[in-house]
Amino acid sequence: MGKSQSILILAAVVALASSGVQAESIEMPFSFSAGETIYSSEVNANFDTLVETVNSQAETIDLLTELATHAYSLGEEAVTYDAAVSACSDRGGHLVTISSEEENEKVMNLVQSSNIVHTNGHRYTWIGLDDYEVEGDFAWVTGDEVTYTNWYDGEPNDNGGEEDCALMIGDSGSGPGTWNDGTCSTSELNYICEFD
Repeated sequence: MGKSQSILILAAVVALASSGVQAESIEMPFSFSAGETIYSSEVNANFDTLVETVNSQAETIDLLTELATHAYSLGEEAVTYDAAVSACSDRGGHLVTISSEEENEKVMNLVQSSNIVHTNGHRYTWIGLDDYEVEGDFAWVTGDEVTYTNWYDGEPNDNGGEEDCALMIGDSGSGPGTWNDGTCSTSELNYICEFD
């Protein structure tokens, strides 16, 4: 094994250990003893496997860190979209933004575990996505890039030319966790604030 490969393996193990991964949980794809001869092709193949393992672990750690660094709070009162944006801002956060399937599921679970029920019997909550600036071009209230969406079939549809704000459907039978566009100023829904 070359010195550079040894250093890279050591750096990978140190990086994983410093991120909280227990050394016992890292499965090494090969082992060897001092003085043992290992052929170059075997080392390269095993080294590539180790690099893939380290990269996979790092991606998982990044996702868990991202999810763990966000706090969510459910606004119990039903309000318009703009009132929800203001309420979250007043509390030091912003209306929730969702950047992955995992985060969408986390938010959906929060909605489903709550007592909120919209007036028509469904659990809907505002999320921080609207097309105020350009019709049909939905943007997060934070200005973050929209990299993930989970629209219900046929949505957004701007029904009646007045639906500009996104909401999450929390019902188990109506596409739970999917999104719909709603009327911002007349619909009064619960909301979820996010604190980074």
